[in-house]
Amino acid sequence: MKSLRIIYLLALLLVVLVGFVHQQPTSSQMTDQLATIFESGHVRVTIPHHGGYAANTFGKSILRIQRQKNDSTYQLKYKDAIDRRKLELIINQQEYDTLKSLFVKLIGIHNPAKKLSGNCLEIDHNFIIESSNQTLVIKPEKLLPEHNCVMNWLYSKELNN
Repeated sequence: MKSLRIIYLLALLLVVLVGFVHQQPTSSQMTDQLATIFESGHVRVTIPHHGGYAANTFGKSILRIQRQKNDSTYQLKYKDAIDRRKLELIINQQEYDTLKSLFVKLIGIHNPAKKLSGNCLEIDHNFIIESSNQTLVIKPEKLLPEHNCVMNWLYSKELNN
């Protein structure tokens, strides 16, 4: 009788684990979804911030990318919630592809169990990437050096303009 209960308990645990594994998107599925979103030509990236007084108070930054009429340039608008900076510029196809590749890097360090955390010295962010019909959430692991690649790219664009 006791062994039968153990077998039922193990079977239930196996079913729960299999269901959990199937719910987590794989890296290749996320990369495919990212490619679909970037093909739409209208991308909105919401960047929730956490850590420090300013990040907790001001909240989310927004990055909008929209294809221009000639299909080879994109209008990029970024509004930083923390510094209240605004960035508007036109990027070419190569820069658009670079930005997309940075999000692919973030998918490589995605941690589905991550919750936003931060301290007064370091700000943590997640990325919610949306098109008109799809949404992808990327939660990069904060302790890895690549976790800030998109923000560094944006700030370098701001300095160059």
